[in-house]
Amino acid sequence: MPAGEIKVEEIKGDKDIDLYAGQITVSSSHEWSYRSVNASVAIGEVRASAYDADKGGFFRTFTKRTVDGEYRLRAHVTTGEIDLVGRKTRAEGMRGPD
Repeated sequence: MPAGEIKVEEIKGDKDIDLYAGQITVSSSHEWSYRSVNASVAIGEVRASAYDADKGGFFRTFTKRTVDGEYRLRAHVTTGEIDLVGRKTRAEGMRGPD
C-alpha cells in the first residue's frame, strides 16, 4: 500500500505487510505465537510492547525468533510507525537478537 494506516487485529496466521508512508498496527489480546518477527522502518519508530521493545530513528529493525512459535510476521514501513501490540510472550523458548 502506498500510504495510510493498516490495522490487523485478532487475526491468526502469517503476515507480510508493506507500507511506504503511514502506520501499521498489529494487535492481539492472546499470547503471540510467532516463530519469526521482523519489523523495520527506514525513518520512524518500531514499538513492540509484546517484547518490551521501542526503537526510533533511521533504519530501525526489530527481530525476534521463538522456538515454539507457529506463525511468521514481517512488517515494513519506509516512513512512519509500526506498533506490535499484544500480551507479553513467555521467556522460555526465546532466542535471537532484540
